[in-house]
Amino acid sequence: MYYRKLIIISVTLIMIACGNSKSELHPNELNYSFDTIDTLPFKNTDDSNLSNRLSNATLVSEIDKDLVLGTIADVEIDSVGNIYLLDQDQIEIYKFNSGKVDTLGNRGRGPGEMTSPISMEIIDNNIFVCDLVRGVVLINKNKDDSLDNDDVFPGQDYMDIKVSENGLYTSKLFYKPNPEGKLKTIDFVDLNNNQVLYSVGDAYISDYFMPVHQYSQSVIEYIPGSNTLLSINYHSPVLSAYQSGDIKWEKKFPDFLPFQTISNNKPPLSIKFHEKHTKDGVPFDEIKTLLHIDENYALLQMLRNDLTKDLLGKKLLDSYIINSEDGSAIKIGKLPNIMAITDSTFVTFEKSTNSNYKVYKF
Repeated sequence: MYYRKLIIISVTLIMIACGNSKSELHPNELNYSFDTIDTLPFKNTDDSNLSNRLSNATLVSEIDKDLVLGTIADVEIDSVGNIYLLDQDQIEIYKFNSGKVDTLGNRGRGPGEMTSPISMEIIDNNIFVCDLVRGVVLINKNKDDSLDNDDVFPGQDYMDIKVSENGLYTSKLFYKPNPEGKLKTIDFVDLNNNQVLYSVGDAYISDYFMPVHQYSQSVIEYIPGSNTLLSINYHSPVLSAYQSGDIKWEKKFPDFLPFQTISNNKPPLSIKFHEKHTKDGVPFDEIKTLLHIDENYALLQMLRNDLTKDLLGKKLLDSYIINSEDGSAIKIGKLPNIMAITDSTFVTFEKSTNSNYKVYKF
């Protein structure tokens, strides 16, 4: 699960001063009217017993005991239990197993080298890395020499990729306006010919690219047991489920607090945080985790954030188990920020004096 897109990707867009010209509040009513969408139904019981297991998980290891890691953008666990951490500051992939840390991938501009990585996905022996500059970088996790690796989809602005039975789902970044609402946020790519077969998910509607860029960023996860793709934008209450390109269901979280910005729509174009967040400490909800957790289930975590406080990695998150078949949910209380999970292990981001990344068994 990749981490902190709001800050990592958008900070260069929001630090431009506004002049006395036309401004617009976002999200606006055109994009943020969900009256026709049903509220997520909540169940009182957990048939899979996942909530009890997660709540009673046991800490088994601390990955960075000397706080040597930088900002970890994404964490993945492979089929044999190796943990991979994508360090965005040091531009490295760290492999953790049996208390030891090794490195994979190199910074640079040649084949298989990373420049500005933001997320990754493990498929068999390969690591697909989404890079803001390079497109998608393919790294063989068994090779030390980055030049033996390759680039796929060069130059494509992908935030994340998820493997399915027949191809890849890719979540896109936009640097263009979307006045007619035609842009789609997710492509399905056939790996046999690297062609896009279909696209789903509506991008933010605006005549200006900055709001489109900010509010179209989405979290995606593929659920193999039901052949379902789940998607939710970072600052939206609506969780969507797709199957083979068609909408399966859409549900919204109740009492969701959107993150608000103000765009300046005359030169110099800019977008900035609303003062109620930066000065007054008005909270907002931010999706932090959407992960496949069982054959038909996903784990979704939400942070009620406050920009006047340092809450990331310190505040426990509202956590939900989502049934991908019908969109029902079980609220399981507060958990640390989970960045990767299997059927028995998860890795968390928890700021502390000796280690920020921890491994639990459940």
